[in-house]
Amino acid sequence: MFKPPPPPPEKKLKPTQSTLDAMQAQINVHFAAQNFEELLQIAKTCIKLFPTITLGFKAAGVALFSLNQKRQAIPFMEKAVLLDARDSEALSNLGYCLNECAQNQAELLKAQQFLKRALNLNSQSFVVLNNLAGNALYLKKFKDAEEYAQKSLKLNQNYLSAYLNLASAFLAQNSLEKGEIILNELKFKLNLMNKDEKIKFYYLKMNISHLKGEKI
Repeated sequence: MFKPPPPPPEKKLKPTQSTLDAMQAQINVHFAAQNFEELLQIAKTCIKLFPTITLGFKAAGVALFSLNQKRQAIPFMEKAVLLDARDSEALSNLGYCLNECAQNQAELLKAQQFLKRALNLNSQSFVVLNNLAGNALYLKKFKDAEEYAQKSLKLNQNYLSAYLNLASAFLAQNSLEKGEIILNELKFKLNLMNKDEKIKFYYLKMNISHLKGEKI
């Protein structure tokens, strides 16, 4: 009885610059497509081949965070920062993750430290500024949150997350009209929002209705 020949062995990847470049390209593609399971697998392979480079650790952290495994993401993000303490993106990712996992003020302040370090390295990052706005909201420093969100929007006036944080800051300061103006403009951009942004948008709309004494 004829037996087909066994498949050829898989080509073993080598830790070369071309391999690293190829992995960077794959990571970019899967991140853009939000294929986070695939992103995590590539990141783990990258870590094995390049254990002293931040790329795999940053990608693994982002993938786990996006798969709602936020606390599992922290060690990977911390390792990326240990490997390169001047990587603004790594610092921002860690600060944002710690912010979302924080259970008390001390943990929020720890997250803030990483975000401020990221901002010191890249003062023109609208993402870091908006992450600091979110951190300030959690710390109930609403004027700071307003200022960070506005600075973020000066750098990128299409950044929907910053508009949501700005609206949150206005509502927390009882500036209902300002918050409502932002949300009324954002309702035409719901198709551009991700799931979390949509949830926040509807939460803020309900909050305004409650504060105005309207029936929901």
